[in-house]
Amino acid sequence: MSPYCDTYGGLVLNATIDRYCYATLEETLDGSIEFRAPDIGVIDNITSGDEAGSTPLYLHRAIYERMNRDFDLGRPRVRLTTMSDAPPGSGLGSSSTLVVSAIEAFREFFSLPLGEYDVAHLAFEIERNDYGQAGGSQDQYAATFGGFNSMEFGPAGRIVVNPLRIKEATLRELEAAIVLFHTGVSRNSADIIQRQTDHISSGATSQLEATHRLKDEAVAMVKKAVAAINTEGAEKVYAEISDPKGPFVDRDLYIVVLRMDGLVLAHGADKKRIRTNQLHDKDVDGKEFVKERMELAKSEPSFWQSYKFMNPVTKMIEPKQMYCERLNDTVVCGGVYQS
Repeated sequence: MSPYCDTYGGLVLNATIDRYCYATLEETLDGSIEFRAPDIGVIDNITSGDEAGSTPLYLHRAIYERMNRDFDLGRPRVRLTTMSDAPPGSGLGSSSTLVVSAIEAFREFFSLPLGEYDVAHLAFEIERNDYGQAGGSQDQYAATFGGFNSMEFGPAGRIVVNPLRIKEATLRELEAAIVLFHTGVSRNSADIIQRQTDHISSGATSQLEATHRLKDEAVAMVKKAVAAINTEGAEKVYAEISDPKGPFVDRDLYIVVLRMDGLVLAHGADKKRIRTNQLHDKDVDGKEFVKERMELAKSEPSFWQSYKFMNPVTKMIEPKQMYCERLNDTVVCGGVYQS
């Protein structure tokens, strides 16, 4: 959620469910621009002489106006109808999904050159900027891409969606363990998110401290390891780092030390990796994360890195954010799993 991810970055593990929003777009014969939402019992007809008037379906209007403006459609006389399986205010991202489905209807009807990233980004701008509803951008990308995804958020609106390959048996087990029901109570998430945004923008200490707690632990442990290596010597500290009961292992947080050529010198989770060269190791998505780490270390004294790796506690492949510091011809790292 901006502005947090613009400064600190972000990572979201997201899953979608088999509930949908449907949108149809068709030409009208009476010269009107019409919006319909039969699931909430609202129909709004804008005649040619009332195009500037207000509408109870303002989100539909915002979609129409943005698509017309961006693609020079000439204010087409169309009927936009939407219907959602999820009620408004249910917390399932129904409004974001509605925007995505409507954009897809426009894309299909007018043969617009839009890819998945284009659709998701446009949906975000319509809902957050044009419509003015506070919130993040993961809902629009989740609705567009579908399935299970790891989403990385960085400065200047940089977003990378990494689809996750999950075994069918795991999916079935997850589905069997989840119960979804509607309480009949809706809430306005925009109000909650706006308060969070205000806290971040103003630098509210308590809010940011809670958000950063896990990352802070990783940074502190790396700095502790670097200081120990400098004062007590590499040989002694490498042995402590590689001891699963030592001072540099805490739950799934541990230290790894690599030489700049990719040789593992110490490893808090897997001693078998010590004295092996991991330069061309790849994660489940084919990312050469060690090679990337060495490249970053050449130009940055400290940095964060994202990839997927086995969590020694859960024994599952999970998204991980690794904090690293360059120390002479080595890189000292410790990270947090996004489980």
